[in-house]
Amino acid sequence: KNKKAKVGLPWEPSSFYPVDVPERDDEEDEEEEEMNFITLQRLRKADERTKAMTKEEYVTWSEYRQASFTYRKGKRFREWAGFGIVT
Repeated sequence: KNKKAKVGLPWEPSSFYPVDVPERDDEEDEEEEEMNFITLQRLRKADERTKAMTKEEYVTWSEYRQASFTYRKGKRFREWAGFGIVT
């Protein structure tokens, strides 16, 4: 790998401290790669599930899928905001 020379500019936070931040370990990079691989597998599975669907089936499936992500957030927000509490 080619490494570029680092130039410390006076307005960058790294120039405020005498010690450089250590480089990332390869383990973190491997973990990121594994997470990306898992995400790609999920996307492939979802693609396989939806390939044979009609337009109506796909619309229903995507609405239900989105609702499963947003329901808890909406519920949590309503609880936080105090909606439905009679005072």
